[in-house]
Amino acid sequence: MFGQFAENVYDTLTTGMHVAVTGEEVDDSYTKELDEPGRDDVVIRRTKIEARDVAVSLRLQKATVEKVQRSREQAGDQQSNGRAATAPQPVG
Repeated sequence: MFGQFAENVYDTLTTGMHVAVTGEEVDDSYTKELDEPGRDDVVIRRTKIEARDVAVSLRLQKATVEKVQRSREQAGDQQSNGRAATAPQPVG
């Protein structure tokens, strides 16, 4: 999660909020080399989620939505991904 997406999540969420995250599960394992002779390296297994979207759950809380203006560069990135970029529309 990078750029404007990460900033929006940071500015919106607080500790304890219920959220729904969609994305992809990715293997983030690595091998830790030990400097001690006679000891095998240790494989550290971890999995992470690369988020495509984060949404506030409305089951136990309320939310207020504010559209964020996208820069031309971000709009161009959306078009290059095969999706038409549209101007932000007011919510509410």
